[in-house]
This record gives sequence, structure tokens and C-alpha cells, in this order.
Amino acid sequence: SCSNAAVFDQRAALGAAAALLQEGGRIVISHPLGRAFHERLRTDEASIVPHALPDAATLNRLLTTLPLELIHSEGTEDPRGNALYLTVLRKVPVALLTAPFFARGE
Repeated sequence: SCSNAAVFDQRAALGAAAALLQEGGRIVISHPLGRAFHERLRTDEASIVPHALPDAATLNRLLTTLPLELIHSEGTEDPRGNALYLTVLRKVPVALLTAPFFARGE
């Protein structure tokens, strides 16, 4: 559980959390007051809240090459919304490569 913690490198934090999980384990990113509240807090306290809560596109970029998949999200696409923000990620056995990997043996 991580509450009121400043995360300066979101991708590194997700990678470190994934490393602690067994296959099938979950990471939950949530804010009960939604993205709008979080964004106002970020505007007022950028040194404490350096990043917006990630939308779907940002999550996809963050998860590239990490052994995590998005299994549930709500409140992620409305930056003015005051509803619950909830994202659930699950650890998968492998991470996908972003480009083809070619190997040649002798």
C-alpha cells in the first residue's frame, strides 16, 4: 500500500512493484476523488504531485515492456471527472518487446 507518496518515475515504480509480485498479482492505482481533484492538487503542489493520474494512452506507454497488463479501468478518460479513478494491473509471465528481436547462432 502506498498512500500520499510522491512517485517521480512512474515507469520505474511500476517495474519495481511488478518485480515484487507473483504471476497474477495485482497493482491498483486509485483516487477516490477522481482525476479533477488530483489535477487541482498537482497544479497547487507540483513538487509533491509531479504527474497526472494516467489515462489509457499513458498507461499503455508506461506498460510497454513491463510484465503487466491492464485488466480494469474507470474514470481514466475524463480529466474533469470527480468520480472514482481506478486502474487495476495484473502481472503476466512475460513482457512484450517493442521491436523484433533477431538472434543468430553458430
